[in-house]
Amino acid sequence: KSVKDHLLTPLGADLFAYTAAAAAAGMGNAGNQLSPAELDQLKYKYDKNKDQTLSLEEVKLLVEEIRVREKAPKPVPEQKIAMLFAKMDEDNSKTISFNEFRKAYTMLAQERAKA
Repeated sequence: KSVKDHLLTPLGADLFAYTAAAAAAGMGNAGNQLSPAELDQLKYKYDKNKDQTLSLEEVKLLVEEIRVREKAPKPVPEQKIAMLFAKMDEDNSKTISFNEFRKAYTMLAQERAKA
């Protein structure tokens, strides 16, 4: 399945509902979406071993910072992050690329903007 297909699963729907609720509450900047430049800064901040990929632990930290920056009302549960991470990690390498993360973030942001 593609990342988009995974975002349409119950887990993806939960994350979408979470981000849509934050948007509906008027949290953060227009649409609550970070700019590509802001997202790039964060990926370098959280890629602790500088291998151009993100581990689950790095993604958890990154998602929390995004939540704070976007002024979302509450943290995304770790279990939900772990489940989505596992779906994005199609080769079971225990890492995802920045492009995979950005693609998932962008799709969620676009869906959130439509809400």
